[in-house]
Amino acid sequence: MEYKTQEEYLLALAEAIKYLNPKDATKVLQYYQTRITTSIEYGEKEEDVIRKLPDVEQVAKETYESHGVNYLELRKIKLKRQKIVRGIISAIISVIVLISFFVIMFFIAKSFSNMFDVLAQTFKVGKGLDKFITPLAVLSYILVMLLLTIYIVDLFIIILSFFFNDFIKLKDENLQRKILSFTISGFIEEKTKHKKLQLLLIITFVSLTIICMATSYLTDGYMKHSLNNIPSNLQTINLDDKIKDININGYNGNIYFKQSETNSFYLEYMYEFEKTLDLKLENEILNISLEMTKSYDLLDLLTEPTQYLVFYIPNSYNINNINIKMDESIVDVTNVDFNNVLIETETYGKISFVNTNGSLIDVKGFNVLFALHSSNIKEDVNVNSSKGQTLIQKDCNLKNVNLTNGSGTINLESSNIDNLTIENSSGAIDVKNIKGNLLNLTSRTSKNNFTDIYFKKIDASMKLSGSLVFSRTYAENINITCSNSQLLFDYVKGNINIIGDTGTLYLSGVGNNYPNLECSYNSITCETNITSTNKGKTSKTEVVDSFINNGMLTQEYGYFMFTNNNVKVATINLANCDTADFKNLSGGICNLYLAKIETSLVIDADVLNDFKYIVKQTDTISFANMIRNEETTNLELENGESNE
Repeated sequence: MEYKTQEEYLLALAEAIKYLNPKDATKVLQYYQTRITTSIEYGEKEEDVIRKLPDVEQVAKETYESHGVNYLELRKIKLKRQKIVRGIISAIISVIVLISFFVIMFFIAKSFSNMFDVLAQTFKVGKGLDKFITPLAVLSYILVMLLLTIYIVDLFIIILSFFFNDFIKLKDENLQRKILSFTISGFIEEKTKHKKLQLLLIITFVSLTIICMATSYLTDGYMKHSLNNIPSNLQTINLDDKIKDININGYNGNIYFKQSETNSFYLEYMYEFEKTLDLKLENEILNISLEMTKSYDLLDLLTEPTQYLVFYIPNSYNINNINIKMDESIVDVTNVDFNNVLIETETYGKISFVNTNGSLIDVKGFNVLFALHSSNIKEDVNVNSSKGQTLIQKDCNLKNVNLTNGSGTINLESSNIDNLTIENSSGAIDVKNIKGNLLNLTSRTSKNNFTDIYFKKIDASMKLSGSLVFSRTYAENINITCSNSQLLFDYVKGNINIIGDTGTLYLSGVGNNYPNLECSYNSITCETNITSTNKGKTSKTEVVDSFINNGMLTQEYGYFMFTNNNVKVATINLANCDTADFKNLSGGICNLYLAKIETSLVIDADVLNDFKYIVKQTDTISFANMIRNEETTNLELENGESNE
């Protein structure tokens, strides 16, 4: 082989002597590199130098012989090792592919079994034209899935043949090639002498399936029931015996409790295929078990409509306990009174209570959509959900509400809640026009908005980059812990206590009425006091446009701004802050304790304003920044300048 450059020659030589000891191989490469470089320096062209060099294979052979190395044996051993490693890897991948193949084929086989089941069911219960149309649609659909399964099998055959290539060794190379290239699709084309026959059959059966399904839907057949999830058969069961408790168990079902228009207590059971409702009544306890409704195919086209249980309960009837445990369910209670309702859904639940009276509602589930509307609950409402939504609105009167929320949303509006406790992980909270005694919030990594809130006491804790907003809010006592989060007060009244750690605190309009809005919030007259502590290099406290009776604010590091406020008495402690601004204050006195304001300290004391600043304690840096940034009047240094 001819080489044109020294890089090509040396790379080929390095490959040829790779079985040599690394130290000896380096010496050989250095020798030839020096030889080439020297010749080029004496004026020879690189191509001529390379052409005069001995053949790489000859150099390698002589080098191995001079060092007593049988490179052929070493090469054979290395190739054998590579083959063993490749074989092990191929075997492992082949096992994984085979396991995947059998798992997929298991689900496909199960789907085929289910589809033949629905084929028999639709033919058995079908009515009129649908008795033939839906079975034909299902049959053509089965054929489409069967032909597509052949392609899936062929894909696995191709993958496996690639990894088994090293293991299949036949003397007849044509036979080996035929085995490794075998596919079912190819076999069909070979026998029928018709290319793309399988694809044509798929197109034909898909078209037939679509036509039959559309016909079934338009003629109010099974496809309409399936796609709309509304079963077609109805069974009415009279429940004349006295019932105190109702227990319902099953995988999925839609359960409704409605007010009976008569004095009879009865149950409507809606289903698609013939089923026997497992119903037992013993000792005034009604136990119902629902069979699982099936999804017959992998694409969820042939799905059995979910069963319905509709309870019609008279006004005079008193149900003590309703216990529902399902995997997936819809539970709706409308215009019905009860004592206790316990609902547990493992996967998904859509649960609503409308115009109901009761003592206890307890809901647990992974993904819960919970709604409470125009209802009165005398004791507890407990909702524990990882996802979903919790909605309480429209004049609900509730005593204790405990909400545990993961990444879902909480919306509360226009209701009275005596004690509201929310544990929120990463979901969003929006609360409007709620009144009560105690609000307790624990939240992190989330957005929390409270508007038009009236509580005697508010306790809140924010962590991990969350945000908390209180707008047009009144509480006698407000206690907030804010760690690495944002806190916004917009027109809030009451005694406010804030502890911040690397937080952003923005207080606007605190103690003032909301402008241009007539509401009960504005009619509340109270003295608003603020105690605030915030610290951290990136922390920030800003108080603007507020009316404060007594303020005690402490800021360690970060930024501090106190502007456009009417303050009777304020005590400000600042230490190691980057900047601090005091502007346009009125009403009384601001006592300042200053320590090491690093960049700027602005105190704007207008001579026409009777507001007085009294510097209780300062240091040289803070004092110098104060004088340098702005001339001040109405400013007293009580103890004069003090040392650092």
